[in-house]
Amino acid sequence: MKIRARSRVGLLVWGWSLAACGSGGSAEPETAGEVAAPPAMPSQVNTQQGAVLPPPSAAPEARPVWDDPSFELRSNLQPSYSPGQASSFEVVLTARGNYHVNVEYPMRITLHGPAEVSFPDPEMTADQAAEMAEPRARFVVPFTAQAAGAFTVTADVAFAVCTPDSCMPDNRTLSVSLVAGQPATGIVAPAAAAPSVAPSPAAAP
Repeated sequence: MKIRARSRVGLLVWGWSLAACGSGGSAEPETAGEVAAPPAMPSQVNTQQGAVLPPPSAAPEARPVWDDPSFELRSNLQPSYSPGQASSFEVVLTARGNYHVNVEYPMRITLHGPAEVSFPDPEMTADQAAEMAEPRARFVVPFTAQAAGAFTVTADVAFAVCTPDSCMPDNRTLSVSLVAGQPATGIVAPAAAAPSVAPSPAAAP
């Protein structure tokens, strides 16, 4: 009886070892370092490919004169200015037709320019207007051109023109071309011309 029991145990051990070897031989070894990529998300891909981005915000249009049926907005300039000296130009809003300037509106002028042009008041308000009446509003804008040259500055003007029945707040940008000439450094006299010498008479033979 003991011999049969031992033989059965041996058969069981031998069968288990065969099963283990067979299963180990059929398994494919794993390759280290290989990570399966996540599946693509069609909704995200389609969204990115079909997305329409809005255009970048453009700078406001600037004009030397705004000519509208209800108003005219312009600047009044001198032909040229002296570098290094306090100067000024005007910004004038004139109402047209049955429109009038709204004198109660908080009119405002915001100035921008290159480094060569400085403004003591980069933002001017209605209480700084040289003239504020229903027919027109006028501002004297002080500036200094620090160097000689031609410079373009802009004036963002917020205003309102109205009729007895309605009011139209608006915002327009003026383009102002300033020319600063060379500063006077004195007058240089032209070089004196050499005196003319009369030819000597020919000697008598």
